[in-house]
Amino acid sequence: MKKLFILLITLFMLSACGTKQIVVEEATTEIAEAKIVCPSGAPSLAFYTEIDNDKFNTGDASSILPELKGSGESDVIVIDTVNGIKALNAGGNYYLAATITFGNFYIAATGNDDNGQMDVGDYIVVFSQGATPDLIFHYIYGNDYDINLHYVQAVSDASACLIKGINIADEDRSIDEEPYVDYVMIAEPALSSALANNEKASVYANIQELYAEKSGGLSMIQASVFVRKDYTDAKAYLNNLENNINALLADPSLFNSAIENSGISEDETKDIFGVPAKMATKVLTSNSIGLGFKMAYDNKQAIDSFIKLFGMDETSEEIYFK
Repeated sequence: MKKLFILLITLFMLSACGTKQIVVEEATTEIAEAKIVCPSGAPSLAFYTEIDNDKFNTGDASSILPELKGSGESDVIVIDTVNGIKALNAGGNYYLAATITFGNFYIAATGNDDNGQMDVGDYIVVFSQGATPDLIFHYIYGNDYDINLHYVQAVSDASACLIKGINIADEDRSIDEEPYVDYVMIAEPALSSALANNEKASVYANIQELYAEKSGGLSMIQASVFVRKDYTDAKAYLNNLENNINALLADPSLFNSAIENSGISEDETKDIFGVPAKMATKVLTSNSIGLGFKMAYDNKQAIDSFIKLFGMDETSEEIYFK
């Protein structure tokens, strides 16, 4: 058995001085060590307490999806909500339990645009054509910008465009004229890394805020937690996960503490979580990665609204963990 340490946050408002005091209490819940698989990047930061768990693994989403579609050996699987629901609809042996990331997309300006306003005709880069970033962009902006919209394959390519201010992947470029990029749709934590490498670059728009305005206040939905149907400790584990996420958002230094206590190197941290420890703390401090926790069934309306962008019907209650 493993004792999972939960950090319970109690907030006290001190009216006399107008400041907020955070009291952190330590509690434990004993449950069996869970077998967990999660994509590296934003959702993996939620599992900072699992750093010493030999059964916790991160990897590419393409390698995780087949397990969700099959019988599956992991107790907990984290993957993008859309593909996860598709797998459950095809008969996967898991329940949709909770969502832990709610959007980390931004439009960034390279500094090349003279008027600082994203206009029709400006050179705009979006990554992953036909996938979530592309569908979200068109949901918010429609087709007005398609005249000079250019696609790159991955967020790393979008980051290169933001850093360099040009799109070296543009097949239409000529030797005489470089394709100067004005705006880039990008995701955290690649955004923070790119901004640190281009002093002219800046955040132009928060896609999460624009999505909420367009959808009538609903949240964007990204990575979700799926639990195996016969995982007996599912409820306790989800309670622990929620507490750990809330604690991390209240005190991002907990991530660094977990890394230091585990004794792993900076390179190992990047291999596991997809970002160095210092960058993780930075994006957690502002929560620009959209980390959080909501039980999926309680957020069904937002989930159904989001998946409609992908041509999917509303979810059946049968796929949810309750």
